[in-house]
Amino acid sequence: MSKKTILVVDDERDIVELIDYNLTRAGYAVLRAFDGQAALSRARSDQPDLIILDLMLPGIDGVDVCRQLKASEATAGIPIIMLT
Repeated sequence: MSKKTILVVDDERDIVELIDYNLTRAGYAVLRAFDGQAALSRARSDQPDLIILDLMLPGIDGVDVCRQLKASEATAGIPIIMLT
């Protein structure tokens, strides 16, 4: 069985590092994105099993990223946990 993949999106690299470290130790594969556009791109191309998404992002904010992902048939089924 392959590892579940989680996309972590936050513009604060220290937070991404901490979440990545803990999820990796728990056996998950972790993808990273540091802004809204990168999050959309990674979600569309990599189809993660879960997205952990910060609300406050440069460029496209987390709410708009969430709306765009849920509006697309290809990514609508990916669960999203919002961070603030």
